[in-house]
Parts: sequence; structure tokens; C-alpha cells
Amino acid sequence: MDALNQKLKKLFDYLDNFKSTQTCLNFRKEWRSSSFFQYSPEEGKLKYHGWDVSGHNGDPYNNVDEEYTLKDNQKEKLILELEELALTQAEKEYDEKLRIEKVLQKKEKVKKYLNSKLCGNSFKFLKEESPKLLSKDKLDKAFLGRTKDAVYFVEADNFSIQVLWERYQNKKYKFETNNSGYTKCVGKIGDKPINIEYSYGIYRDTKFLYWNACSEAVDYSVINAFLEMHRPDIVENKRRANATNFHKCLNYIDSLVDKSTVNFVSEY
Repeated sequence: MDALNQKLKKLFDYLDNFKSTQTCLNFRKEWRSSSFFQYSPEEGKLKYHGWDVSGHNGDPYNNVDEEYTLKDNQKEKLILELEELALTQAEKEYDEKLRIEKVLQKKEKVKKYLNSKLCGNSFKFLKEESPKLLSKDKLDKAFLGRTKDAVYFVEADNFSIQVLWERYQNKKYKFETNNSGYTKCVGKIGDKPINIEYSYGIYRDTKFLYWNACSEAVDYSVINAFLEMHRPDIVENKRRANATNFHKCLNYIDSLVDKSTVNFVSEY
């Protein structure tokens, strides 16, 4: 493959069989946007794939495949045209690369800024120290005792709990919210505690648990591990919701209570 053919091949490969209104038009006076040119370096031919739009008197366009054997002066002219297009394309790619790099750099700076707000002036503990449970072996008896009757976990802060109570208090069944609650440290990130607050809700005389991450440092993998360690029956059976899909909790309790009522009647 001579130098001209080699250069044409590289340009066409880079431009990915470039489709253009400004390229190779000296070979065809008429074309459509779906038409494009390819270059075969082995044959030294320019190939046109597209539509013939002339002289059909309203008939549908005909599919056309044509080939042009290029002379050296035509190859040189075509190389100049394609180099201009390649430069334009490369400039766009380079600008996009710079844009992405700037975005990534900005994200890293924003992350450091956020860490400084959450953790003081030191960023290192979030990078160097992994979040840890306080204890992987010892269960918290107080938490177990307070949650043993709960059948569902609902992630909700105090405002969400108030909104849920206002929405559901006057429905068919009694709906209660226990305003007093508890705080539990479930783990740490470095020297920063990971705390949750929790309280009860009662629906149809059945308890469920509201909980919410309330500390400066939060890691949900640690919180989830703590909840699963103490109440695997709830976590493993996916009896969890948040304020948005709170109806899932109520639906589960409805099915639980209705089923027990049916069983009681049948046994009686």
C-alpha cells in the first residue's frame, strides 16, 4: 500500500466512513443525506453508497452503488478535504475530553469540600478508615427488647412521621405514633459515631418501627448490617419501607391481621 492510500485509509478509519455534504462532491453532483463514501485502499477506489435522485419522473429513488478509481492528484485533493474534517472532529473530541476532566476535577474538589463540612478540617478518615459496626458478635439487648414486637421497619424522619400520622389517623383503623423515641450508636467512621433514632408506630394494634439516620457521619451499609443482625426476620424478608412507600407497611399489617382473624374464626 503506497503512502497516499495508507493516509486515505487512516483518515477514513478515523472519520468512520464519514458522511458529509462537503466531501467528495466533485464525484457526484446530486446526493441524499443517507448517502456516504467509503475508501478501499487495496483497490485504490472511492465507493459511493446511496440514492440516485435524478431523472426518475417521480418514481421512487433507486439504490446506487458506484466506484471511482482515483488518480494521485485526486487522492491528494481528497486527503486535504478529509484532513480538515479530521481536525474539526479531533478538536471536538479534545474539547470534550477537557470538559470531562474539568468535571471530574470539580467533583473531587466538591467531595473534599463536603467532607470538610461533615468532618471538620480532616478528610483522611473517610478515605483511610472504613465504616465499622460497634460489635459484630454482641447483640444490643435494649434494642432487641424495644423492637421485638415490631413487624416492619420504616425509614422516616420526625417530619415524615408527623405527615404520615396526619394522613392516616382518621382512616378506618386506629393509627398511633409514639412521640418518645430512642437513639442508638450502631457504628463509627474513624472517631465519628453513626447514630440512628427510632420510635414506634401502631396500626391495628400491631407495632412497626420508625428509624432514621441522625448523626453527622452516616454509612447505610453499617446501619443495614446492624438492623439485619438484630432483626434478620424483617430485613431478610424485605419488610422495609420509607415514607414514600409507607402503604407497603400498612398493607402487610392488614394481611397479617386479617389472616390471623380468619384462622381464629376457623379454629373456633
